[in-house]
Amino acid sequence: MTAFRQPSLLAENGSSHARRPLSVMVWAGVTADDKTSLIFIDQGVKMNQEVYREEVLEKVLPWARDHFTNRRWTFQQDSAPSHRAKTMQQWCENNFSAFIKSTVAAVLAPP
Repeated sequence: MTAFRQPSLLAENGSSHARRPLSVMVWAGVTADDKTSLIFIDQGVKMNQEVYREEVLEKVLPWARDHFTNRRWTFQQDSAPSHRAKTMQQWCENNFSAFIKSTVAAVLAPP
C-alpha cells in the first residue's frame, strides 16, 4: 500500500500555528481559436490598476494585434477591482477596438 503525505501546514519551527498555503496569481487570455501565454504575477505583488496595466494589458495588446490582425474581436474581462477602475476602463477603451465595460461584464457574469 502506498501512502501519500499531504504537505505540512505547520510552521517551520514546528508550532501548531498553521501557515498560509502558497498561492500564485496567473492571467490567461482565451479566444475561439487560440490562447495567450500565461502571465505570472510575482508572489507578494498586490494587484492594482498599474500592475494590471503594465504586467498584463501592455503585454497582451501586442499579442492580440498580431493574432487577430484584421479580424474583429472584443476584449472582455471580469469585474475585479483593478479591472473596473475608471482609469483602466478608459485605457481599455482607448487601446482595444472593441471592449466590454466592467458594468456590462458584471451583469453577464454568472452568480
